[in-house]
This record gives sequence, C-alpha cells and structure tokens, in this order.
Amino acid sequence: MGKIRYHRWLGVILGLMVATALMFGQPSASTNAEADPVVITFDAKGGEVSPTGQAATPGEPMGDLPTPSRTGYTFKGWFSDDGTSINSASRVPNINSTLEAHWSASTYTVNFDATGGKAVKSKTVTFNSAYGSLPTTSLPGYAFTGWYTQASGGSQITSDSLLQSAKDITLYARWRKVNPFDHWVSVSLAHQTATLMDGKQAVTTFTISSGKPSTPTLKGAFKVYSKVASQALRGGRGADAYYYPNVKWCVWFHGNFGFHTAYWHNDFGKAVSHGCINMRQADAKKLYQWVVVGAKVVVA
Repeated sequence: MGKIRYHRWLGVILGLMVATALMFGQPSASTNAEADPVVITFDAKGGEVSPTGQAATPGEPMGDLPTPSRTGYTFKGWFSDDGTSINSASRVPNINSTLEAHWSASTYTVNFDATGGKAVKSKTVTFNSAYGSLPTTSLPGYAFTGWYTQASGGSQITSDSLLQSAKDITLYARWRKVNPFDHWVSVSLAHQTATLMDGKQAVTTFTISSGKPSTPTLKGAFKVYSKVASQALRGGRGADAYYYPNVKWCVWFHGNFGFHTAYWHNDFGKAVSHGCINMRQADAKKLYQWVVVGAKVVVA
C-alpha cells in the first residue's frame, strides 16, 4: 500500500509541474541571452562627424545620432544605403551598417560695390557653383575692367569663377582711367557697320545705313565737331526733299555728315540714306555717349 501511495503522490507532483510549465513557459537560451551588438558607422560624405561610429542593439531604437558639419552645406539627415531616411526612432538592423550624410549646398548673397560707378543690384549664388552672369557698371572718364574680391589687390571674379566663400561677400569694381580721345568710331561702308573703338580695341559694332549711290557718305578721317541730343533735319530737293522732326542722338563730324537715329525706316544694312549714317535709336545713343567733341571718325 505504501508504494502505491508513493507513486500516486509522485504522479500528482509531476502533473502539477507539467501544468505549471505549460502555463508560465520555460525560459529559453534565446530569451536569457541578449543579442550581440552591431556597429553603426557614420559616413559624413565630405563633412566632419564625431563619433564616426557607435555600437547598438539590433531591434532597438537608434537613439541619439551625431550631427555632422560641412562648410558651405546644410545637413539634410542620415540615410541608409538604399536611400531610407534614418532618425533616432529608426530600429537598429541586425548587421553592421553604414549611414550616409545627405547635404544641400547653401546659397549666399553677392553684393557689388561699384566704387564710385553706377550702382548695381546684388545676386544670390550657390556655394561651390559658378557666379554666372555678372553685372556691368559705368563711371564717366573710366573703363570698367572687372569685379575683384578686394577694393585693391584681391582676385578677379568672372562668370566662370566658383563661389568658395561660405558667407555673404562683396565684390569691388575696378576701373582704368581713359583718355576720352581714345574713344573713336570706325565706319565700314562695304559692310554697313560702325564700330566703337577704344584705342586699337574694337568694343561694339552696329549695323548702319549709309548714303545711297545718289547721295553717298563721304569717306575720310574726320573729327566730331558737334553733338546734339535732338533736332529737326531738313534737306533735299523736289521729290527727294525731306523733313524729320525730333531726330535723336546726332553726332556731326563734317558739314552735314553725321550719325543719327532714323525712325522713318528699318533698312539697316543697306545704303539708303541722304548721306548721313543712320542708326537704330539704342545704337545711336551708345555712340553719342561714347565720343566727345574732337573724337576721331574714320569712314572707309
């Protein structure tokens, strides 16, 4: 009887142990042991970052991530190699991984100091990009020679130069004093052009309309003797008579021969005038401003 009772109690105890195990479960090696940490490496992509890496537990949030810096650029965030944005709440992967910094180039204001010349507006330029189109300015009695990083000395900046300064900057106009008589005009009747000259250098060429065969433009070397901003022109006889009021930008170099606008026709490039050199209004104004009384005019 004693052995029977013993086995009965043993069976009850074993049954209770099994039931308890089924109810609460048994701890396993996988839940008792923590997952091995992985290494997250930070690639600043041209910038600087500290630390350059950190250990993390797979499946856990990333936590605090370092903020890198890069001159001339704004940090846009950390990204995985497949382009996924990673932040402090992102889960740590199961393997060692590298996060890459993404950047956007910053823009800066470029101011222009005309150093006595006509003021020009500022512009914005992207860091490490070309300046692009640069404005011009003017100063009576001087020739503009370009923009420089300093009022004296410094480096010249052109449209192809790259913005390397990570801050707003000022460029300074540089000037060369000119002899007003270095400015003259060369006229080609064969090509129907007038070229503004600075010494031996051609600056700008305009299409003109010179005298027609019956009233040809006089050839030779002359000097400007008069400049009139606006006047009436009258001449010719019979069917060839003409009267044009308010003719602008007249530059006279020999008798009744001179440069002026011609609002009554658009045949520039052809010899159709009464002897003067007809020009479009904008072109005539530039020529008027280019020369002084006494400046040389050569018609060939």
